[in-house]
This record gives sequence, structure tokens and C-alpha cells, in this order.
Amino acid sequence: MKRLKKAIDDYAMISRGYPLVDTALERFRYVITRAVQERGLSKILDVGCGTGTQVLKLRAAGLCAVGIDISPTMLRHAATRVPGGASSFVLGDGRRLPFSDHAFDGLVLSFALHEKPHSQRLAILAEGRRVLKPGGTVVVLDYVRPARVHGRFLSLFLSGIERMVGRAHYHAFCDYLQRGATEGVLHAAGLQVLRCTLGLLGTVGLFEGRWETPHPERFESKSENHLP
Repeated sequence: MKRLKKAIDDYAMISRGYPLVDTALERFRYVITRAVQERGLSKILDVGCGTGTQVLKLRAAGLCAVGIDISPTMLRHAATRVPGGASSFVLGDGRRLPFSDHAFDGLVLSFALHEKPHSQRLAILAEGRRVLKPGGTVVVLDYVRPARVHGRFLSLFLSGIERMVGRAHYHAFCDYLQRGATEGVLHAAGLQVLRCTLGLLGTVGLFEGRWETPHPERFESKSENHLP
């Protein structure tokens, strides 16, 4: 219980700077929404929804979207912003989702994996798999390891930001990159990547994948796809 309270307190502190985070991620929110629409998803769970910006974008597009987060402070902000208020959000841990099996056809995780220890990342993805319908799609926005020089310089800057958040957070971030970043973690969870679209000079990737696909679609090369 003390661990849960500590995590909540940490996120309450981070929530003060979330308007800046939302501004930085504004373009990606639209790209995620478009990816969800292109996949024909209609009932979406946003895991680690923060202050609810992605849920807001999805609902504005006419989709049924629910957000879950471990921080009451984040959710209090979220409930004031989204039509439906508190009913659009659930307080809970992504490792133990309070939803029945196969309740959603889409799962969204925006920068929700790199900050966790590896065992927790896998637990979150395993729970996501449980609540997804067979053939459901996972959309993950998170860090990748840049292949080009400019991206590597930007990655050093982003690494500095991650270090400022805290020692545990930075340790998880470094571990994330060492494990192959988002692509490596998703593969470790048994997820079949269908498409990856790069942004921010190749430091961030939008991954779309599934677990139960009898004949997986061809993985589209990262070099051929870029966020607008």
C-alpha cells in the first residue's frame, strides 16, 4: 500500500507540468486518433491516460474511449475536461485492469511503458491482451533508438529530461532503451508489430500491433513511415 501511495504522490507532482506535456504531444494525439480510426476500432482503453487529452481526442472523433490511471490527481484534472466527466475515467493500476475479458477492441498507451520496470511493462501488456477482443489492436507511442545522427543528438537531450524526473524513472528509461526500446519490449510481450511510424527525428515511434492474428500483416519498414 505504501508503494501505491508513493507512486500516486509522484504523479501528483508531475501533473503540475502536464499542460506542457500535452502541448508537446498535441500532434501525436491526432496521429494516434487517426491510427485508431484507420484500424476500424470503436471501443478504446487508454492505459495511463494522465489528464485525459487522448480520451478527449478519441471522443471528439466519435469513438467510445475510457481512460485509466493510477493517479487521482491526474484523473481529477481529466474529469473536468472530457464530456461525461468522471464516468469517462477509472482509477486503477494498468497491471490489474478492472475490466472483463475482451471488453475493448483497441488499447492505447502513450509514453506509459518506458517509465516502468520491465516486469511491470510486461504485466501491463499482458493485462491489455486480456481485455482486448481477439484481433484487437494495440497502439503504443513511446521511445525508439534513433538510427541517424540528428536523432541521436535529440535523444541525448531527451535523456537529460528523463534524468530530471527522478532516479528510478531514469533507470527505467535506460533499461527500456537497452532492451530495444518500444519495439524490443513489444516483441518481448509477444506482440506482432504491424506498422511503426517514426517522429521527432526518429526518437519516437507510433507502433500498431496485435496478439491474435492468424496471418500477420507485413511489417512496414520504419524508414518508409514518418509522422506528419
